Amino acid sequence: MFSMTFIRRVGYGNFLSRLLVRQITKRLLKRGIDIKLPTGLSLHAPAWSVNGSEIYYTGADVDWGAEELLARLLDGGQIFLDVGAHIGYYSLYMAPRVAQVYGFEPDRRACAAFAKNQSRADNITLVAKAVSAKAGTYAVTPGHYFGATYLDGRQSTAGPTEHSIEAVTIDGWAKDHTDEIVGAIKIDTDGTDLEIAKSAEQTIRRDSPIILMEFLAGATNESAALFEFAEQIDYRIYAFHGINDAKGPSLHRIMPDSFAEQGFKMLFLTPVSHWEIMESLA
Repeated sequence: MFSMTFIRRVGYGNFLSRLLVRQITKRLLKRGIDIKLPTGLSLHAPAWSVNGSEIYYTGADVDWGAEELLARLLDGGQIFLDVGAHIGYYSLYMAPRVAQVYGFEPDRRACAAFAKNQSRADNITLVAKAVSAKAGTYAVTPGHYFGATYLDGRQSTAGPTEHSIEAVTIDGWAKDHTDEIVGAIKIDTDGTDLEIAKSAEQTIRRDSPIILMEFLAGATNESAALFEFAEQIDYRIYAFHGINDAKGPSLHRIMPDSFAEQGFKMLFLTPVSHWEIMESLA
């Protein structure tokens, strides 16, 4: 789990002290740990959450600075959609910066943890549903990576390792929230991020939100399709990369001809309204 790059980025002293605390609370005391986030709220990371450990070890800098930048770019009068909210890291991080947060999470164990974290702010709503390119009822199977839940498109047989879950599209959900302006959308769905972004095209054209997506290679994520979609909605793509550089990751505009060579954690799909600030930071 821990590469030397990861440890150097965190700092040897910070990493060792945080590792010790996390292991004592997790293995000996059998409980989670509270993590103070840069925007003011505290996140509870359950003992079982690998993602929670990474948040703690990095000092709430899991995505190389993407979360900090997103918080700076948000408009306090708008709403934030956290797609793939898991235990609520991005939801709590962004809550002090927006009018309302909606966290979409289908995994039952993650939802229970999210609900506890949700109570730490008065403007977070849990939507215990999956987000997909097509609305409907799907069979889901628990994944092993961060406790994620994966849609497989089948009707559930309600076996011991699967259950049914309702899935919505962002555009379908937004039709019931036309009085709220979507300022930003974070999408982290382990390989279907672009497909889900496309399901938000009407919302994107209406509100011009910032989109932050993980974009793991494979599944429905293809770089050519990504840039075609960005051009279609008149967005530019930026990301932090250069994790091995002496000064750490820095923001760059991502272009099609160099996409494969550039390592990143999260991509910013950025509307015209934010091009100037992004260029000043890149």
